Amino acid sequence: MEAQTTPTHDNLWHKGFWALAVANILLTTAVYMMAAEAVEWLGTQAMSAGLRGTVMGAYAIGLFLLGPSCSYLVERYRRNQVCVWAVVALAACLWLFGAMQQHVAAWRLEPAMFALVRMGVGATFGLAQMVLSSTLVIDVCESFQRTRANHVAAWLMRLSLCLGPALTLLMAKLTPDISPYRPMSAMCIMAAALIMLVPIPFRAPSDRYPHFSSDRFLLPLSWPLFLVQTVFAAAVGAVLAQQPPIAFYAAMLGGLALALVEARLVADGGPLRIATTLGFLAMAAVVSLPTGGPTATTVLIGLLAGLATGCVSNHCLSLFLNLSNHCQRATSQSSCFLSWELGIASGLALAFCCPSAPALLAQLLVVAALAFCFLAYPWYQRHRAR
Repeated sequence: MEAQTTPTHDNLWHKGFWALAVANILLTTAVYMMAAEAVEWLGTQAMSAGLRGTVMGAYAIGLFLLGPSCSYLVERYRRNQVCVWAVVALAACLWLFGAMQQHVAAWRLEPAMFALVRMGVGATFGLAQMVLSSTLVIDVCESFQRTRANHVAAWLMRLSLCLGPALTLLMAKLTPDISPYRPMSAMCIMAAALIMLVPIPFRAPSDRYPHFSSDRFLLPLSWPLFLVQTVFAAAVGAVLAQQPPIAFYAAMLGGLALALVEARLVADGGPLRIATTLGFLAMAAVVSLPTGGPTATTVLIGLLAGLATGCVSNHCLSLFLNLSNHCQRATSQSSCFLSWELGIASGLALAFCCPSAPALLAQLLVVAALAFCFLAYPWYQRHRAR
């Protein structure tokens, strides 16, 4: 029988939180593995640039399909069960996409079919993450630990941004005859099993809950910040679309480690604006350096990309949380997640639509994101709730 009240945990990293953290890594790594594999596969297909971009961009549309119903689903049904079923559906979508890749000629599949499955991946992953990171993670920790728990969940996703593509490239070298979609689906099933093992406290449903709402989905007030992070993440996606080697992702992990140290310094009273500017400057250097050069240059680009990604996304999450009231924590977390994923997917799609100048595209996106950031900062100071 499940507990009726939230158990007391003095330490954030108890067994339940560990299980959800590992599930988060498995789930997000599988999705980023698919993104890297889809980029590689689409590059070999006889499709127009627009169709390739459409297949990649369909994921972004799917992210928002089930969001308006997220609050209704977790109120009407058990929230952990909603997450588990979303993860199982994601595993099915990943398996189906892999099967379609292998039989594209025999089944006479059209690009629209691949776009629909990619949209299904976005819809199921979006719902799973909105419930997992924005609701379940909060449910298993004490109120004074929730901000830290939000940041831990976000850092795990940043880690997966490196692990997913790196695992895809590693599998392509070591086991070229094995479809990577099998381990992707297996990782999702493992994530679902871990979520089922965590006792989630019972929450009595509300008497009346609308089928569609912005609760646990989008924070309307945050739209300027949403725009800033989306455009910045699109620049990151445009860089990843250039199919960097494993050395890039290994160096990117090092950059994320540096960003984590920087985040600790800011948490101890450091200047937030200077830290955010550091991230933008690092990203400006990434898009200015030539890709595909010597290994030393690749490592430097990866290191700067990790530093930029960690600095900007970490502080954007802090800003999202500061814009929300106490009862809007889950909504602000989901808004931050959606803006980041929308940006990554848009960057990948735009890079396919502009195959002749991906570096120029990334540079323009960084400039636009920096301009939006400076315009949004005075607005943030006026509207922050914390």
